[in-house]
Amino acid sequence: MFKYKNIVFLLLVVAFFSCDKEAYKKPKNLISEKKMVNIMVDLHIAEATYRKFRYTKDNWISKVSSASFYHSILDKYKVSQSNFEESYLYYVSRPKKYEKIYSAVTDRLNAKEEEYLPQKPDLEDKSKK
Repeated sequence: MFKYKNIVFLLLVVAFFSCDKEAYKKPKNLISEKKMVNIMVDLHIAEATYRKFRYTKDNWISKVSSASFYHSILDKYKVSQSNFEESYLYYVSRPKKYEKIYSAVTDRLNAKEEEYLPQKPDLEDKSKK
């Protein structure tokens, strides 16, 4: 994931400094916003998984690089690295579109987190007993 972070950081820097110029041109094979959300959700989950388990012994994740996660997700969606990067640059250069995408990513990640967190007992149920 370190490589992925470097790529994202570089893309953000490029987008920031190119604000005075014409926005990044639409790539020939632009990834749809919906597909971009799916990819980014999976990338965030993979990064969190890798960070959580990378130093554990006797675990397969400790034997895998973060780049493997990144490339396996792109393979899952049948997207090349250059296609993803071009599409990402395109969306980052359009803050409203990027905000919409990232808001959807955040909403999906929050929903997944709620789905997997243990449910706290309702306080009203305890008081009725």
